[in-house]
Amino acid sequence: MSNVHQLPREELVNLAIIQLTLGLFFNIVFAFCEETGWRGYLLTRLNEKFGLIKSVLISSFLWGLWVLAFNFNLTSLDYIHFIIELVFIGIFLSWLRLRTKSIIISSVALGAVVTYLSLRNFLFPTRPISGFIEGTLASEAIIAIVILALLIKNRTIKS
Repeated sequence: MSNVHQLPREELVNLAIIQLTLGLFFNIVFAFCEETGWRGYLLTRLNEKFGLIKSVLISSFLWGLWVLAFNFNLTSLDYIHFIIELVFIGIFLSWLRLRTKSIIISSVALGAVVTYLSLRNFLFPTRPISGFIEGTLASEAIIAIVILALLIKNRTIKS
């Protein structure tokens, strides 16, 4: 994979199409199993004990650490960037789960995110995590902040 840029353009396009179709399908199937545990079980239990905001933050951070454990070839800076990115993604997935009351919706979203990250890492192998880190991290931070604000607003309306 480190020689991906030496492949002819047609092969790169074909590999990207395969990743976007078959990869997406399999990622959604695996994401369903993952989401059942993390947001179906853990988020629900944490919410009962700690409340909405703390449960979203705790489960997102724990999920981020769990995902990070499967990534062995990162630099120290990549680990920091990736855990921040994963927490933001976890907040988004938690919001989807809570908002829709569906594991299926958050599973499809996680499958799409994993497909995107895999494709990003495939196309930019020299910087597997930091390829677009400045842009994606900033946009994910904005989305996470907006979602947390909506969760806080929703919680105060219900109180």
